[in-house]
Amino acid sequence: MGDLLLINNCVIYDKNKAILYRLDEPDSPAPLTNPGNQCLSILLNSNHNLIPKEFFFQEVWLSKDLPITSNTFHQHIYMLRRILSDLGLPKDMLTTIPREGVQLSQSVYIQAYSDPNALKPEDTSASQYKMATEASDDLKMERKRRHDPKKIKTLLIISMVMLIIYFVALWLSLSIYRSNDYSDNFTFRGIMKNCEIYSSPGSISMKYIINDVNKLTYSCDARSKGKIYYITKLPNPGKSIIFCPDEMKSTNAHNCKSLYVIEKNHDEL
Repeated sequence: MGDLLLINNCVIYDKNKAILYRLDEPDSPAPLTNPGNQCLSILLNSNHNLIPKEFFFQEVWLSKDLPITSNTFHQHIYMLRRILSDLGLPKDMLTTIPREGVQLSQSVYIQAYSDPNALKPEDTSASQYKMATEASDDLKMERKRRHDPKKIKTLLIISMVMLIIYFVALWLSLSIYRSNDYSDNFTFRGIMKNCEIYSSPGSISMKYIINDVNKLTYSCDARSKGKIYYITKLPNPGKSIIFCPDEMKSTNAHNCKSLYVIEKNHDEL
């Protein structure tokens, strides 16, 4: 093959310039070291055969009177794998066989490449020119699909709609949550120390309410302001006293506590 190779129809290898670059990004080449460039050239022209480590040593280093160790060799192979992977090629493109050598993966397709921008139909065969042009056009179409402005706009609109729905649902939930106030269903009876007293509809006197509230170990003072709800109409005979802290902006059932339940005395009503 020549010095300009096309790998998997997407990456160009230029041996003379010691670079690799994507066919759709020719202005972003990845440079290769001189040993890495020679090792890659050997592998891409190997017809997927296993290349012994000793062959690399001789061709790339020893023939030029350069020192070489196994560690240095494997570092160059590692760097080649990383560059190829960054360009979108398979991570297992170069397979190391322990104590034997390195082999180009059978799944990698290599072909000679001619830059369509540098060729004219009369300078080369029609089939070669067509092959190079089609490969370039395919990559351009793929890049255009990935950056389709209509698709991006659609995704943005969907995201905004979902965000609006989320905030509307959140607002409705909070509105319902905050609207659940005990005082809407109770009658204000008066103030005891720092607590407002409310009772369920009925004829029970404030005297009995204060008497029952005073039985609690809890007392309303400057540190414990709030609202007390006195409930007499329960499914079973009895009274329930509920305390809601006053520091809440909205007195909500989920934040109130049932402090005391006593036996109902019908004579007091």
